[in-house]
Amino acid sequence: MGEDAERRPWLRHALALCEHQGLDAALLDLLPRLAPALQAELLDLLAFRQVDAGSLLERLVLADTEPVLLAAAFRAARVTKPPVLATWLRKGMEDTRPLVRDAAIETGLLRGLRAAWQSCQRLATAGAEPRLTMLALAAGGAVADVEKLVRALDRPELRAEALWALGFSGRLAAADAALTVLKEQTPEVAWLALRTFSVITGLSTEGLFMREEDEDDVTSPSGAVSSGLPPPSTVLAGSKWPRWSGGGPGFASASNRRAATGMACRGHPRPCSRPSTGADAPPSGAGLRAGRQEPGACQVDTRGWCGHQRAQLRAAGALSLERLTRGFDGWMNA
Repeated sequence: MGEDAERRPWLRHALALCEHQGLDAALLDLLPRLAPALQAELLDLLAFRQVDAGSLLERLVLADTEPVLLAAAFRAARVTKPPVLATWLRKGMEDTRPLVRDAAIETGLLRGLRAAWQSCQRLATAGAEPRLTMLALAAGGAVADVEKLVRALDRPELRAEALWALGFSGRLAAADAALTVLKEQTPEVAWLALRTFSVITGLSTEGLFMREEDEDDVTSPSGAVSSGLPPPSTVLAGSKWPRWSGGGPGFASASNRRAATGMACRGHPRPCSRPSTGADAPPSGAGLRAGRQEPGACQVDTRGWCGHQRAQLRAAGALSLERLTRGFDGWMNA
């Protein structure tokens, strides 16, 4: 059994890339006969292959299904044909288990279900494990939604998650709020605030005890820095800090660039961009923004063949900036 568990990831990867014509039908036929944990893995595989498993998903009973399997089923619903599963998804958004609820909400957002957006607005500062709902408010919310996240910074239990999400908003108010938190004397939170501030404004953090990320992304709260580091306000006390604190010339320049669209990343007037890494990957702000165009219209999966990825990236590059920066509330269709 141990060897089988070790081999499964390699087998999944091989099946994901296999282009045999009869494979999808064989996998769908196999699905009901597997144990719940294996069904969950197979559903993620089918979603990656863009296989519609809608008829099988609707047979799952929400209350009697293992959470890991139910979450995978909701992720697989991203590739079903509308209006299949809309009622089922809405029930999943009300589930008390965060793993299940978040999978249903994220799929609902990508499918344009207004109930998903309403769930995000309701749960962002009131529900358990609010990362996805906060991210949705930051990436696709209006000014009032971002202000809600800014107010969450006053609550210690929500501060790290709110800071992480605000980095995806690109909003001036988010940068101002991060700047205020940055000056606090709690190193873990202050360094996270600096990272968020940097993502929005373009302030370089090179050489400030911060590792440069491979992706254009903010640091996750789970990766908070060591409390042994000094607060960033101490490190930035040199020549770089006065340019950005108190609305100095550097900050004003970034603010002017943001004015063109109301959003910025690294100081430039555009949304943060990062492709999705698969159906079971954590959600990204860019993925939620791109998904707003049409259900499933613009998803880039970095596990696929290079040729497929290039085609997906070309489709993403063709999206207009205006459509990418339009909020969730303005495009929900059901």
